[in-house]
Amino acid sequence: MKTLRDLLPFISYNAQLHIVETERSHKRYEYVFSSTELVQRGTIEEFYPDLLDRELSDGIHGEGMRDGVYIHLYKE
Repeated sequence: MKTLRDLLPFISYNAQLHIVETERSHKRYEYVFSSTELVQRGTIEEFYPDLLDRELSDGIHGEGMRDGVYIHLYKE
């Protein structure tokens, strides 16, 4: 099982993160933070440590994305 904590060391501190929660069925998802809000690795580590132990859904999506890294987490 991989968690967000496992992934963050591979993401730079100033990378913009788009964190999305999804159900186990992957039928619905929603953004944890507004897509217009700038959320970076340091912000998550300092202010949202509860997210660090959340299980990854289908990993990250960054290829071809210029506005940040998309991280999919399972809803609790």
